[in-house]
Amino acid sequence: MGMNERLADLLFPDVSELPDSIEKKYPARDLPPDAAVTRFAPSPTGFLHIGGVFAALISERLAHQTGGIFYLRIEDTDKKREMAGGVAGIVEAFQRLAFKIDEGPLPAEGEAGSYGPYKQSERGGIYKVFVKELLRRGDAYPCFCSEEDGARTKEMQEKAKVRTGYYGSWATHRNFTFEEIKSELERGKPFVIRLRSRGDIERKVRFRDLIKGDVDLPENDHDIVILKSDGLPTYHFAHIVDDHLMKTTHVIRGDEWLSSIPLHLEMFALMGWKPPSYAHVSPILKQEGASKRKLSKRKDPEAAVSFYHEQGFPSAAVVEYLLNLANSSFEDWRRANPGAAIDEFKFELSRLSPSGALFDIVKLADVSKEVISKMDAATVLRMAAEWASQYDQQLHNLISSDKGYAAAILGIERGTNKQRKDIEKWSDVRNYIEYFFDDIFSAKYFGEFYFPEQVSRSDVKLILERFKDGYLHGDDAVAWMDKIRRLSVDIGFAPDTKTYKKQKDKFKGQVGDVCMVLRVAITGRQKTPDLYECMRVLGPGRVAERIDDCLSFLDGGRTGKRYDISPELLSLAPRFSCRFLDFFTSTKQNVRQLAEDLRSFTLQNGFVISTCLRYEVYSVLPSGVPLEGMFHSSGLDTIRRLLLVMCGLRSEIVGETEILAQIEKGIAAAHERAALSIADYKALNNLLEIAKCIRRDYGVETQENYSTAAWRLMQESLSDPGGSVVLIVGGGYMADAFFRQVAGRVKKVIWANRSVDKLRKAVESRGYAQNGKLHFSPLEDISQFLPQVDGVFLAVGGDRELLKKQDLLTMHRNSVLIDISFPPAAELCGDLKQFQIATFDFTRYIEKQLSGPALFEATRAVNQVVERIADINARIS
Repeated sequence: MGMNERLADLLFPDVSELPDSIEKKYPARDLPPDAAVTRFAPSPTGFLHIGGVFAALISERLAHQTGGIFYLRIEDTDKKREMAGGVAGIVEAFQRLAFKIDEGPLPAEGEAGSYGPYKQSERGGIYKVFVKELLRRGDAYPCFCSEEDGARTKEMQEKAKVRTGYYGSWATHRNFTFEEIKSELERGKPFVIRLRSRGDIERKVRFRDLIKGDVDLPENDHDIVILKSDGLPTYHFAHIVDDHLMKTTHVIRGDEWLSSIPLHLEMFALMGWKPPSYAHVSPILKQEGASKRKLSKRKDPEAAVSFYHEQGFPSAAVVEYLLNLANSSFEDWRRANPGAAIDEFKFELSRLSPSGALFDIVKLADVSKEVISKMDAATVLRMAAEWASQYDQQLHNLISSDKGYAAAILGIERGTNKQRKDIEKWSDVRNYIEYFFDDIFSAKYFGEFYFPEQVSRSDVKLILERFKDGYLHGDDAVAWMDKIRRLSVDIGFAPDTKTYKKQKDKFKGQVGDVCMVLRVAITGRQKTPDLYECMRVLGPGRVAERIDDCLSFLDGGRTGKRYDISPELLSLAPRFSCRFLDFFTSTKQNVRQLAEDLRSFTLQNGFVISTCLRYEVYSVLPSGVPLEGMFHSSGLDTIRRLLLVMCGLRSEIVGETEILAQIEKGIAAAHERAALSIADYKALNNLLEIAKCIRRDYGVETQENYSTAAWRLMQESLSDPGGSVVLIVGGGYMADAFFRQVAGRVKKVIWANRSVDKLRKAVESRGYAQNGKLHFSPLEDISQFLPQVDGVFLAVGGDRELLKKQDLLTMHRNSVLIDISFPPAAELCGDLKQFQIATFDFTRYIEKQLSGPALFEATRAVNQVVERIADINARIS
């Protein structure tokens, strides 16, 4: 017995089965000659990426259109990273996407197929048989290097400026004798099994990729690990064995594996097996400004397959869109074959882009609209209800309350030549149907009628009265429209657009204006499906009642202000929470600690507003943020709080404009970093729009901000502002804004900041005139200027007291110090005219900028919005 055979038996004494025995268990498949056997082999270590599904779809299409087999194999050898329920989640995702999996671990049916097991963790014995065979041949060996050994080797390689890795002379245990190996084993040292590579990096290996064409790469010369110390194989070795035994003919995978091809081909050759054909798919890309990048698990919520289900995109739409990315000819084929099943489309690998497809969620939405528009009402109802039962209980309650009525609504203009495409995903259905339901119509739409501006109030009433008197529910569409045309002519409106355009001076408007009056009165909206069909579904009782109610409303003269509330905002309201800090009752130490706590806290589905006077953590997580020392609000109270903040009604300068822009940027940044779902992002933007409307409607604006108010206060306090020297401390927005106030109005400005160079460049880039009246100073030198200055404006991150009492006492008695930092950046000194936000001195000066009545009316409008959200949600529930 040779050394290699003795070594194989020493390392694996319990492995007695031979490779031939294993081979007999996996006979050739009985398939047509050109049939492809493909697979999708994910690891259950995280969420399923849309790029993985893209590759799987290509594999599935290739297999099934050639009469072959598409199987699922779970590569679960990394037990440390495996997620609970990961396998079930993968299978569920594929079943939802309607992928036909011929073989694999299907939890509901059990394992399907005779080429399993299909989980690598259950194939350990098989791998060891082939590892032992490689040891017998001398193509593998044990390695006893620890992680520390590997780290030291890497450090040495980096110092020597050579390639890192385990190869050549760096392969410490490659040439160990049998006795040396036995000695290490007797000492109880753990080991891995490494491949004994025969490659030479100076040589090239050429192979033909089915997408990228001929590719030349350096041979592999690394002795990679093929069996870990826990007895499980690495991906590189396991997939070679599995693809061979399961008779895989084509491997479709991401091009991050392209560089591994030399290694994989080398292992196939060492085993004496024919490799499959490889097709390496470029990653799905996303446009970001002028450049493109890969879809990121961390940045892009649409990278996760679950995102599409959560948002309500039908699985069929996702599959069709991915086929469109894979083969550009699919779009033309679908246009020519609108009713055909996708199985009829001939997919071609050669049409895949070697450089990667560009993902466009707007295009996906268009595809989804097309897919949903072709469904019948029963299918739309069923699928929307299934989605809503998990993600939108209010919609589910609406649909369940009267399924026949809901089906009739969804059936309007469906199955006709002019199919409506209002619904792009199931989350749109609630907004599409809700005005048909009386409770929601009364709460959300009634009283907020937007009639055409060109139609007078008296004509609106006349149209409604005349229509009500002549309306017969039994009229067909032609008779119904004829009545509206006659009504239009009778009260001075043209019977059609063409007539109106020819003789505008003769008519008040045209028949479309009359229809719009009816549409708004009956539905509360300016845009709906066909009005005749809507009225048929509503029924004569509802139509008459809504017209009567609208007439009563008009007689009462109520107009009111409209603030549109989106379905997303209604959904967010009960889930919203806030943790906030009251700066005026907090110590500096408390503020610092909370700042540190926030930095260490990973906020999910929320955002933080952190300004000079505000620390507020908004989150849609029920538990909020576990920070001690912060106050808490939830649900509608949080909506009210944030809306008041957006309106500038909870600011030290009432009506300030900066906070609105700051919140807008914060919400956008949170969304870009995937810290907010798309639905909650839409909800918060809806709240921003409401805040802007309230500000506009009630005049909640002020020309004052911290900088203008500070300069006004300084002017009032100085005896000679034009002859004064002013010191500005800080380099942020407020310091810059204050400089713009004082520039050219004082004798000299001294501007201090942590980085003088940065400050100087900023001033130069903005084109501020200096004229020898501006001097720059580092922060540490500001005490030397205090005796010569008349006014000081402090606007720094108040994490330390820059100016101590002994410094301030060097200033002359008529000097003015305005400190808007929080915590204060200067100690209080009774000998000085000093105004600080923290002591309310500055607040008292500026709080009178907004008139009392406007403040009261705006606050009442905020409360009305919150009450309306509560009322609508209560009616829906």
